[in-house]
Amino acid sequence: MISCFDENEDDFFGDQESLNGSEVTTQETMIQHEVRSMEQKFHNLGFQDGYDKAKELKLETGFEEGYVELIEVATRIGNILGENSTLAILNNENESYKKKADEVATEIKKSIVSFLELQGVDDGIDAKTYFLDLENRLSKG
Repeated sequence: MISCFDENEDDFFGDQESLNGSEVTTQETMIQHEVRSMEQKFHNLGFQDGYDKAKELKLETGFEEGYVELIEVATRIGNILGENSTLAILNNENESYKKKADEVATEIKKSIVSFLELQGVDDGIDAKTYFLDLENRLSKG
């Protein structure tokens, strides 16, 4: 029986022999596209990793600088708070010591909260100046 279709031809895909060359080209193109996609993905991951490490290093350096700058002031403010609290405890009968200790503690708490609120609004706020001012106010009172 004579068929009107060639054995190499399919109803849906057509002539398979003539497509073999273009299949290889399509496959190579897909492979190249996949390789470029993977390269871009790894490039982006490398960039993000490097950015995260640099950000962490800068944050750590900033923390260390701020710590060194403020530790002395914070210690002195802590000493003022401790002295007033100790005087209030040792002079339990004298209400003026207790009142003074409460005022100092309240002033410190308010100042710290105020500083933290200002930090969110004003990035240019100088912590050392702010807390030195607090220390001066506490020392005078």
